[in-house]
Amino acid sequence: MKRIILFGANCAKCKKTEINLNNVIQKHNLNMIVEKIQDVQEMVKYNILYLPTVMIDNVILFKGIAPSEKEIEKTLTNKLENNL
Repeated sequence: MKRIILFGANCAKCKKTEINLNNVIQKHNLNMIVEKIQDVQEMVKYNILYLPTVMIDNVILFKGIAPSEKEIEKTLTNKLENNL
């Protein structure tokens, strides 16, 4: 199972990003799980400067925006195709 890390707080953009990620995962039956990290010390370890930030395999896919489901689908599709 692939892990998507969402660095975020309880702000509207972070909540929307988490909802959109989970919707895309369920819609496409992807073998992925979203792990939300809210701990500032953990964010410092990864040098996270903008919230929300979405990361897979230590690669930042989105930062400082709440991506739409369509944007997430496109990015995840490209990421999965390139890792095959």
